[in-house]
Amino acid sequence: MFGGRDDHQIFSSKAAGADHVHSHAAKQRVYVGKDAEQGLLFVGCPKKKPMVVVFDAISGKKIASLVIPAGIDDLHFDPKSGRLYASCSESALIVIEKVAGEYKIVEKKPPPRFSDLSLV
Repeated sequence: MFGGRDDHQIFSSKAAGADHVHSHAAKQRVYVGKDAEQGLLFVGCPKKKPMVVVFDAISGKKIASLVIPAGIDDLHFDPKSGRLYASCSESALIVIEKVAGEYKIVEKKPPPRFSDLSLV
């Protein structure tokens, strides 16, 4: 069990490396990324309060939370860059990075427009 007494309390029947878990309070599927080197678990909560929540993977303590655009479809942590990537339907791709000790959205890449696509 991770988190406190809010909508981002989560549980999983699998180990912390699972690709998704369920939020107990909000009764929703959430998406998970893991920074094994730092012992962090990133949880993307898509519905009631769209957020990425950062947990200590060992203690389950909530470290930070960051509001994101609605509609998260996937979450991936890249250990080489230290960046977290969230695929969100409202913004296509959100890039999250720890800057000066705080997690921030450092880039939003909009979805391609249909007219920009080459259908060859």
